Amino acid sequence: MAATWYSSSHFAHNILFMIFFSKLRKYLDDNAKYVWPPIWVILGLVMGLCCISYQNSKLINIGSAFVWSLAYFVIGALAGMIFGVPNVSPESKVPTTIVPNNPQPIANINSPDIDINQQSNPGLHKKSLANTNLTQISDWLTKVIIGAGLVELREIPPFVVKVATKMAAGVAISLQPNILSQVSMMCAGILIYNTSFGFISGYLLMRIIFSSFI
Repeated sequence: MAATWYSSSHFAHNILFMIFFSKLRKYLDDNAKYVWPPIWVILGLVMGLCCISYQNSKLINIGSAFVWSLAYFVIGALAGMIFGVPNVSPESKVPTTIVPNNPQPIANINSPDIDINQQSNPGLHKKSLANTNLTQISDWLTKVIIGAGLVELREIPPFVVKVATKMAAGVAISLQPNILSQVSMMCAGILIYNTSFGFISGYLLMRIIFSSFI
């Protein structure tokens, strides 16, 4: 009796699991572009945080390093979203053809009740234009960032070293020179990884997901 009940319960659990798995698979297939990109972004971010957590806690403050890495990721993601804003082509007046069900005789053009513009263009309707403020701001910031980056290209490596040194002074447990040098190298890696990954993530999320809502 117990064996029969166990086999029936096990069979019912398998059926429920198969139904749930099929529903989940159908949902993932139908919403693949809204599900998988955020998952990959979260996995990449978690991988970077795991690399930080494996560092020697006697050298750095893990919590402070997490905060710095998340800040770099957010900065890179915002820059990537600015670069990834799609261009919106505004639509002007679009003529449409209207076919009346009951055609009326042609009215006298000299009649005061007849609008000449409406008579000459009966199918011309005004359509609201798309708001392109965000696109214009994105284009302007993109040009400024690219122009400034090309002009100051030589200053980027010293700037990264300077930021990593400042970060190391706040992350390192001790301010001894040998410890600060080791922590500075790690901070430079955190800066480059999280900023680059944040930029790519923000760009892809804007192009794949957020562009459909603009």
